[in-house]
Amino acid sequence: MCYHLITYCEYACGHQVPTRRHYLDCNRTRCRISVRHQTVEHDCANECDQEMLADQHLVMERSLLICDACAGRTNVAAIGVNGASTQSSDDSGGETSEPSSEEETN
Repeated sequence: MCYHLITYCEYACGHQVPTRRHYLDCNRTRCRISVRHQTVEHDCANECDQEMLADQHLVMERSLLICDACAGRTNVAAIGVNGASTQSSDDSGGETSEPSSEEETN
C-alpha cells in the first residue's frame, strides 16, 4: 500500500521539525491509490486496497543548534512536533486584518 514518508530535522533541544513530505507509491495493481492500479473492469471495492498506510516518520538530519521556538524566535513560522508551534494555512494570501490605530482607541 502507498504511504507518505515525513522527514524531520532533530535539534539539540530534542524538538523535531518536518523538512519534507514524500509520497511513496507501492506500484501494486491491487492498490486503488497507486498509479499502477489496474484500469480494466474489476471489483475494486472487494479486490483492491482502498486506503494508504499510516504516515511514516524518519529523522534525516540532526542539528547542534536549538530550534527557533526554544531560542525565543516566536515570530518564525514552524511546523513541528514535541511542543513546537504549528503553522496554519488560510486563503487570505498572506494578508492579515489588524485593527487600525483609530479602532484600537475605541
